[in-house]
Amino acid sequence: MKTLTPTREAGAPVALWKVESPQAQAKAIANEMVRRHDEDGVPWHEMAVLFRCFKTVRGILHSLVQRELTSAHVPYCV
Repeated sequence: MKTLTPTREAGAPVALWKVESPQAQAKAIANEMVRRHDEDGVPWHEMAVLFRCFKTVRGILHSLVQRELTSAHVPYCV
């Protein structure tokens, strides 16, 4: 068994959000990234959106997130 040792200080705790739809989830992600950047000073390059599975049942979440990030002027790469 390998022991993992963090190399950075602890960050913000993980948050769980309940949303009504994939569209609402994508908008909440983009809004939170903008808030963290503008209010907390978190650089764009220190944020990421991780997907458990890139293709969802409907195959739309990643495209919705990309659309919301673009709309909010959040730089991203896939």
